[in-house]
Amino acid sequence: MQNNSTPDFGPPGVAPPPNYHPISPAPGVAPPPPLIDVPMPTPQPILGPAPVVTVCPSCALRMSTRTENETSSSLCCCISRSESRVHHYCTNCNAFIGTYES
Repeated sequence: MQNNSTPDFGPPGVAPPPNYHPISPAPGVAPPPPLIDVPMPTPQPILGPAPVVTVCPSCALRMSTRTENETSSSLCCCISRSESRVHHYCTNCNAFIGTYES
């Protein structure tokens, strides 16, 4: 019977696994700063008078928006003008995406 100081790790000639102890930084060398997770801003979709394909900032689903039209008219100094707004909503969670004004 052999009495080695290292245990037997399989067939002869196979090295044991490496030591998994944390490595200390060299003296006088500062460790790297911790990583900070910075969320990336979600780009705003370019909205128009028709539904657009975008990713909902609320539920993160890629979908085509549901639109609702709003029309208003006004009379100012004998000039009649009509304004149209189209509100965009998520088709999955109904979150408000944005408004297109013409």
